[in-house]
Order: sequence, then C-alpha cells, then structure tokens
Amino acid sequence: MKTPLLTHPLIASYSEMSENERKFVLDTIATHKPRKILELGIAAGANSVLILDFLREQNLLESTQLHSCDYNATYYHHNTSNGYYQVKVAHGGGANNSLSGFLVQELVPELQNKWHLHTGGLVANHLDNIGKDIDLCIIDTVHSAPGEVLDFLMVLPYLSKNAVIIMHDLVFHIFAEKNSSICALLFQALQGRKVFPPFDEPLQNIGSCVLADLTPSHIQQYFRILNFPWCYIPNDKDLQVFRNWIVKHYEPSFSVMFDRFVEIQRKWQKRENPLKRATKKLLKKIIPQRFHPFAKRIKAKLFG
Repeated sequence: MKTPLLTHPLIASYSEMSENERKFVLDTIATHKPRKILELGIAAGANSVLILDFLREQNLLESTQLHSCDYNATYYHHNTSNGYYQVKVAHGGGANNSLSGFLVQELVPELQNKWHLHTGGLVANHLDNIGKDIDLCIIDTVHSAPGEVLDFLMVLPYLSKNAVIIMHDLVFHIFAEKNSSICALLFQALQGRKVFPPFDEPLQNIGSCVLADLTPSHIQQYFRILNFPWCYIPNDKDLQVFRNWIVKHYEPSFSVMFDRFVEIQRKWQKRENPLKRATKKLLKKIIPQRFHPFAKRIKAKLFG
C-alpha cells in the first residue's frame, strides 16, 4: 500500500522507520482492517500522518479510530541543548515542531479532528479514555527494558480478540545498542501468527503478530520477561501506576511477581561496579551536554 505522503521529504526526514517499514505498517492495516488502532510512541508523528492519510484514501475515517499515545507531550528530540534539534529544524517542520506528533498539523491539518492524541506519562493514564477493543497496536517506544514490556502488559487487557501487534526495532540490539534487546525478546515471546516483511532477511527490523487466544500461561510468560536485566528503573510514580494497573486487571499473583522483580532490579542497579559509576559520572561532567547523545554510544561500547 503506497500513498503520496510515504516519500514526502518531511516524512523521510523525521520518520524513524525506513520507507519499506512505513509501507509494511500500511500494508498490515490494509490486510487486517482494524476498527481501532493504537500507536504507542509517536515522536514527530510520521506514522500518524501516514495512517490518517491512508484511512482517508480508503474512506475509513468514519469507521476506524486512530489513537496515538506518547509518554512525552513535547517531541523528544526537541532539545536545544543536545544537538539534535538544530539538525532536525534545518529540514523544516514549521512552528509546532516542539510537540509530539507535530507533523500531523504540519502535513494533514484537515485531519486533526479525526485524530485522538494522548500525551503525558504511561499509556495506562489514557486507556480508559481510549477504550477497549483495540484491534491493532503499534509499539515503538523506548527500546530499553522494561519499556516495551510494560507498554504491552498495560495494553493487553484492552486488546480485542486476536488483535494485531506491530513492533519496530527488532534488531536495535544489533545495529545500535547491544543491551537494548527488549523489542526482540518481547516479539519472540508473543504467542500467535507472526509476519516479517520480505526485505532485509534475516534481520528484519519490523514484524507483526496476530495474537493467539490469550491463556493464563501466556500472561505468565509475558510477565516473566520482566526478570531480564532492566536498562533503567522507572520513576516511583510510573512504577506505582503500573502496579495499580496490575492489581486492577490481573490476578493477585502478578502484582507479587512484579514487586519481586522490582526488588531484584533495584539490587542489580546498586551492585553496578563503583568504578564504572564513577567513570560514567566523570564522562557526563566533562563532555558538553550537546554531545551527550553521542557519549551514550561511547559509554555503551566501553561498559556494555
């Protein structure tokens, strides 16, 4: 499925998917014809634009809802001190490029009233407004444990039967950060019928899964992914929001399991080599802030 906007210069500049990956998303929507789509992680809003435009072309705007959710109300690259913003703004984007999803207003402003944007914190804060019966969910958030697993477990109770999950950055751990394998781990754990695009084999960076009928053993398996080492500890507020979500939507044993996992992860974080911590702190102090994104890559190579 191809639309004129697929190769628009602003889409090409701001999208964090390749053209083939963006097309895969539209092809998946065309195949499954979802009535409610949830997009987790929207950044500049390239996919939001393409999906809205596709729904318009297919005369589906009245029958299909697009809900787009991002943890940040502001575009996460929009930071004048980190060096990214200056590069991005040079490509255009208008006066609204400080907001998550700003490309919708820039490229398809006439479709904004058909778009449901939710920003600020975890998706659990918004799911009651979004509602149940989500037929297709695109997960493309932090690429670091426990991020995507928390996202999926929050969304899971609101998915329709045999919903479709699209996940991006399945090989992020190969080509970017070797410790950021959570997308691959979660996608491999999903129970259902998986589809990979016919390009970049065998290292496709995107895939879809039509979920099998949910069973207690599946839920158990999904929660157990949280016992893999975390790249970060969510703040206390987010941990409490997630725990409250578990209590509300899952069996009591899962909140006990989650508490145990958090305890273990905190201990692992504290056991980090003191010399490594001191070196990271020193690097952060001596490297100008605008170079921090690049410093992260250097530290990843030094410390794994």
